Amino acid sequence: MTTADRCLPCGSRGRSRPATPGYTTCDTCSMDIRDDLAEIRDRYARLDIRPASQAGEGSSVRSVPRSKSPANDHVLSMMDPRSTTDGRAYAPPATLGTWVRMLAEDTGIEYTDPSVAGLVAYLLRLHAHITSQPWVDEYSRELHELVAALRPVTGEPRPRPIGRCPTVLVDEQGQPSGLCNTALFAPINGDTIQCRACSRQWPRAEWLRLGTILEAS
Repeated sequence: MTTADRCLPCGSRGRSRPATPGYTTCDTCSMDIRDDLAEIRDRYARLDIRPASQAGEGSSVRSVPRSKSPANDHVLSMMDPRSTTDGRAYAPPATLGTWVRMLAEDTGIEYTDPSVAGLVAYLLRLHAHITSQPWVDEYSRELHELVAALRPVTGEPRPRPIGRCPTVLVDEQGQPSGLCNTALFAPINGDTIQCRACSRQWPRAEWLRLGTILEAS
């Protein structure tokens, strides 16, 4: 098992948080990885391979006929386990499959279900092992990229920025070290605004106070 003093995913994003003892991630990044895996599984199950002309059937706008694949080529490529990422993760079967095969070889724990749901289940099963590895920052980055690639094709609007996090950060000695200043986004689901960097939360009851702070900054 590998350990680290500072969270590796945080470090790759320009943040600095202590790692959970015995691991290479902080608790927040560990939960983010779990959340990303669940979102990838759920969004992948909702992918629609129909071409735009069929997906938008019933619209009063007349489309211009053109020579094209009878299915949505972009979505099909995301569903193809042979797809290459060219340095950026966008195809869940290919990306998750690569990590699962590596883990199966390293740990000797076999996987039997090559579907995206099966791959996600395997990765969640080995979550404690994964979050104690020196490559967890790369793993976390690719999961974030898969989520970002899936959201536009599964109907999820992009979160709306509302300002910069005004939380005052403190160093290891407990002294103020400046403002967090990370972009805050309005929640798409739920009623809590949470900073993605420092994890500060503002429930709906505090939105008015937060708005006043952001307007004054």
